[in-house]
Amino acid sequence: MAYASVYGAAMACDVAHVFGVLGTRLVVQLGNCGALADEMVTGDLFSASEARCGDGASQYYAPGETIVSASLDPRE
Repeated sequence: MAYASVYGAAMACDVAHVFGVLGTRLVVQLGNCGALADEMVTGDLFSASEARCGDGASQYYAPGETIVSASLDPRE
C-alpha cells in the first residue's frame, strides 16, 4: 500500500503509475476540490461519489468515459 497527496490528474496518474510498476497493490491518494451548490456554505464538507473527467490525463486511463464513480472496494 502506498499513500500520496498530490494535486492534478497528471501528477496523480504519474504517482499511481510508478507505484503500480513497482508492484504496489493499493495506492491511496487524498486531495481536495470545490463544489458549486446554492445550499453549501464556506466550511461545508462533502464526499464526492462521482467525478467528471475533464482533465488531460483521464482519457488515457478510461477512454470514452466522461463520468467515473467512486468505490469503497479498492479492488474495483
